[in-house]
Amino acid sequence: MATPADDLQAIFDLYADRLAAAGWQPVFEQGSEDCAIELYARFKNGKWRKNSSLCLLYVAFAYESVVTKDGGFERANLRPRTRPWTVRGNGGANIGTWSEMQPALETFLRKAGL
Repeated sequence: MATPADDLQAIFDLYADRLAAAGWQPVFEQGSEDCAIELYARFKNGKWRKNSSLCLLYVAFAYESVVTKDGGFERANLRPRTRPWTVRGNGGANIGTWSEMQPALETFLRKAGL
């Protein structure tokens, strides 16, 4: 059974060339519990931006960060997200969240100009 990370990697492999041809710098990122396809744009001077302009993100769990007595952080109230698929725009603003990948992918590709 394919994991969301496998699905996102397959989507990246399928669309990376088309996204690059549309002027984006596509990057696939995978963490221990989340994964994302991030698109970077250029400044007017031609240099790549340091922060992504558009992102398709899968995050499986929601939690709160709690400061411990020794000054460290730990996760509290860890629970599965009901809407793990997110599309974020410039500055990290949420464009939308979905329980299924397909509507998130369609929104992401539409915002990317494909």
